[in-house]
Amino acid sequence: MLSEPRFQPYLRATGNQTAEAFNLYRWNMALSAASYEALHLVEVGLRNAMDAQLRKWNAVHVDRYGQTHGEDWLLDPHHSLKQLLGKDLPTSLERARKAVNRAGRPAPSLCHDDVVAQLTLGTWRFLLPAKNLRKSPSKADLWNNGLKDAFPHLARSHSDLVDDLDKIHRFRNRVAHLEPIFGTGHANSAYAAMCRVTSDLDPGMRSWLDKQSRVDEVLRRAPHVSPAAP
Repeated sequence: MLSEPRFQPYLRATGNQTAEAFNLYRWNMALSAASYEALHLVEVGLRNAMDAQLRKWNAVHVDRYGQTHGEDWLLDPHHSLKQLLGKDLPTSLERARKAVNRAGRPAPSLCHDDVVAQLTLGTWRFLLPAKNLRKSPSKADLWNNGLKDAFPHLARSHSDLVDDLDKIHRFRNRVAHLEPIFGTGHANSAYAAMCRVTSDLDPGMRSWLDKQSRVDEVLRRAPHVSPAAP
């Protein structure tokens, strides 16, 4: 069932010991499962916090055409938000319509929450500013007048937050694509970033993550791997 290219990193990490490589593969699956549970909490908490602030921002900002918009920044977005979202918005709308159809709901019942559920973690990350706020004035305005309030407990620079979200996003993609996440501290570093981001969002959420997460427990059972492991 395992192709040679897929199994090779595990063999290299265990000195070509087949039994140990299989044990490492199983442990990597367990770590991926535990990590995805933690990612679930972080991603849902992040998007709900950001969505709440984007609703407020969209409702109070007049666009360059003198038009006002309601809270629905996905179905009736301010022009700058529409530009920032780019192709992600029509793609998410189409996925939401298909999900509504699969659920047997009439197309007109498509609502804001349907589209929110279809936005990727990459989209949420992209809406946050670059480390240098001057690089994108529209993102800087969105941050300073809206999204900053999604992280009411942020006690560090926004660039540190962005660094952590970049790390979480890359790690999520590795987990989602069933890649090796052992070695070089992939999981340790990403989980530490998740803890910091949830603290920025809400200490209560951080506490919930601490109670629910199995990542530390699985990491304590880590088998020995070669220093050259991926």
